[in-house]
Amino acid sequence: FNSDTRNMPFARQLLTTWEVESEEKSGVVDAQLAIYSQFRALRYDTEWRDKVRSRPETESRKLRLRRATLVSAHVALQVSVWTLVLEVLLNSSTLQEWLEQSLGASADSKGLLSTFVFSLPAILVTLLNMMMLIASKHFARLAKWDNPKHKRFHMLGGFFLGRTLTIVLIGISYYSLFQNEYPGVDYFLPKISESRKEAYTCAQDQFGYYLLVQVLVEFSIPKVFILVERFIFWIWFVKVKKGHTKPVYFQVEKNSIHLIYFQALLWMLVPFFPYASLMAALLLLLDFGFDRWYLNRFCSKTAAPIASSKSSGIFISIFVFTLVIFELLFCIVWLSDPTFTACYEIGCTSLDCNENGPFSATEEAPMTATTESIRASSNSLSWLLDIFMSPYFVLLLLIGAVFVSHVR
Repeated sequence: FNSDTRNMPFARQLLTTWEVESEEKSGVVDAQLAIYSQFRALRYDTEWRDKVRSRPETESRKLRLRRATLVSAHVALQVSVWTLVLEVLLNSSTLQEWLEQSLGASADSKGLLSTFVFSLPAILVTLLNMMMLIASKHFARLAKWDNPKHKRFHMLGGFFLGRTLTIVLIGISYYSLFQNEYPGVDYFLPKISESRKEAYTCAQDQFGYYLLVQVLVEFSIPKVFILVERFIFWIWFVKVKKGHTKPVYFQVEKNSIHLIYFQALLWMLVPFFPYASLMAALLLLLDFGFDRWYLNRFCSKTAAPIASSKSSGIFISIFVFTLVIFELLFCIVWLSDPTFTACYEIGCTSLDCNENGPFSATEEAPMTATTESIRASSNSLSWLLDIFMSPYFVLLLLIGAVFVSHVR
């Protein structure tokens, strides 16, 4: 063992896992499962590396062309999904008028139809995200990646970026509507139809209502689909075939991305709906309780073909990317541009609305935190408040927080 131990992975792994001390039988079983999973991942890693080294050059070129084609098709499909969501969102008023004429809606049913049309983009985003998860799995499988890390990155990266950038595009569309309320400001950006503003005092309240609907839809629809799926399996395997349902694998990747994405939506909702800070704790607790119940009731343990230490790096990268997009960038835009939470119209801010908005309980519309703090401060402290309210100061704080978390 005086030579480089990197050339002896099995021996190094065996010596690493040899000393296992446990006073309980359950601890011994867990240690055995962990060792088995580590050796299984190590064997899988050795096999695909040997396969790559022995592959002919012509076959390698064909495989690279196949992967490039499938990745391009995956991107094209995702762009089509974005286009569909934006078309429904931007033309919601036209869609509502067409449905009213086609269905012959009465005055009483127009309110319900209007609510459905406004909630349709949020429902569509959630359903398409669930479909793109299945599509991402098939694209990653058909690409025939040798390295399991590349396969997992293709599947998770495509699924995560697809749903994340969908919300970013929707935010840009509403941002252009915010800017359009200011005189002399016109951005070449996709914009929500202004006729939808009839039910809201300002665009900020409309965007907050959309985020609230998106959070509730994202929380409820996936769980409903899971329960319906398990009920159908129970009817088929237990009642029809007189057998029993087979345990399923708990999809850690899908649930991790769902948790990060769902948490990011709650982050965005808080400035427009302050009560979301309390609602977030309740929804995250219920979401965790449902996942725990589903894991214990329907799932079975399985050994992954890749070490958990390698896959955890992907989840950390996804979380940092989400922090940058939904916290860093969103916070900088929010602090540097007051149109995000305050509209040009007098008496209308992110907490102002009418009876149809999510903030109807608020009678008075307070100023934004940045504007109110600066106006109320004395001249001797205004420069200090300018520093603390600066986006660059927030940027340094977030970078420091990310650095401290990695050091720990």
